[in-house]
Formats: sequence, structure tokens, C-alpha cells
Amino acid sequence: MRLRSPPITKDNDLNDWLSDLYQAAVNDIGQVIQSWFRTNIPRNLSSIVLNLLNSSTNSEIVMIVPGDLVGISVASDIPLAAGNISLTATIDGGPQTEVTVSLTTSNPQYNSHLISHSHVSFNTNQRVGIRITTSSDLLPLNMNIICNLYVLF
Repeated sequence: MRLRSPPITKDNDLNDWLSDLYQAAVNDIGQVIQSWFRTNIPRNLSSIVLNLLNSSTNSEIVMIVPGDLVGISVASDIPLAAGNISLTATIDGGPQTEVTVSLTTSNPQYNSHLISHSHVSFNTNQRVGIRITTSSDLLPLNMNIICNLYVLF
């Protein structure tokens, strides 16, 4: 099922209601499609692919039906003390900057991002993945993360 963003009307109450309805549908229908991971995260990574959970070589999955990326989440086994980690979804290797989540000193261990009022579409046979970027002052250096993408079909 594909869900389009709500239309913008001249009626602000209707716009609010449509936005709430859209958000409820995203929350009820969004599914985790796959988990990606990285262990012992170093400093100064620049848009490096994450591997799929339980795989040392595969970094993308092929979508069998069209759909929309609607969210991303990340969890670390230990809190970040300094620097930042940024994770961005990809479609066919290209970054989808609307689907990004970060760990920072404000959100040091868990964070998520739900795309509101828009979506990032993919087609059948397109590949979906995640890339990681880390800062030069990242601490600690032995963090392990898991990241999930959420979709609507």
C-alpha cells in the first residue's frame, strides 16, 4: 500500500486533520524492512556503507515491490561521549538526505527520525541501504550500532 502525502487545502483545520491522519497511517503501517550494523566504529568515516545484520559482505537489499521510506532509527550499545554519528538511507547507492538520523551528545545512545508530510519513494528492483559518517572527535571508539529503515508498501 502506498500512502501519498496529505494535500494542502485552504482550510487549516482540514490540513491539520489530514496531517494527523497521514501520521497515524504511517505509524500503523510502517514496517522495519531490515537491520544494518557496524561494530567498533572509528573516527572520520565518510559515507561508508553499513552491512546488513548477520552479513559481512551484503550492504543493500533489493525491494520486490514499490514503496516509500518513511523513517530510520539507530541504537548504540554504549552512549556517545563526544562527536557525532550520522546515518543516511540510500536508494541504488545514492544518499536520501531526508532519511537521516544522528547520534550526538544530545541523543547519545538512541534516536529516530520519522519523515513527516513527505516520503522517499523506491521502485521494484531498486536497492536500499544505509551509509555512516563519523566526526573526527568521536568517543568512545568501541561503539556498536544497529540501524533500521521503516517503509510503507
